[in-house]
Amino acid sequence: MVDYKLVREKIPELIERNGGVAVFHVASDFEYKGMLMKKFREEADEFAGSGRIGELADILEVVYSFCDFCGFGINNLERVREEKARGRGGFGARIILDEVRQSNL
Repeated sequence: MVDYKLVREKIPELIERNGGVAVFHVASDFEYKGMLMKKFREEADEFAGSGRIGELADILEVVYSFCDFCGFGINNLERVREEKARGRGGFGARIILDEVRQSNL
């Protein structure tokens, strides 16, 4: 038995091509949003465990699906990412904030 989860569009076809029977339904907006979030966490955990590029690509696919669902658009997402990077920087410098102290001024 397959766990109840969001899958890529061609998975039911692949299951049937391999002799199985795919039982599925199309999610409502409410269910889809929740399942996308669950899938994002699942893929992030898989990437954390393996470090493989395929798992990172799966995370990106979920992010693209969120963009479509929320009406953000991938180009708009990239624009916002770039703005944040210009204003606050990125994560490439590997800075770990240990604590914030009050100034004595």
